[in-house]
Amino acid sequence: MKYFFWIAVVVALAMAGWQVLAPGVTNIVSRTSCAIPRRSWAGGLGGSAEFDEEIRNIVIRKAEKHDIPLDPSR
Repeated sequence: MKYFFWIAVVVALAMAGWQVLAPGVTNIVSRTSCAIPRRSWAGGLGGSAEFDEEIRNIVIRKAEKHDIPLDPSR
């Protein structure tokens, strides 16, 4: 009976830890996956139409991976 209690405690702690850590991990992953490519800034594209189009395409691709519908024409 003592072992079942400790197993329940460990499971409860693991579940609570997951509830606390999951949003932070998701935030870190989404920030790194949506990073602006370094070549865009280095290539001098900042503020140009090419740069805007590249950023738009990156956001649309990331949204599609997460099943978020976006209208590229807007």
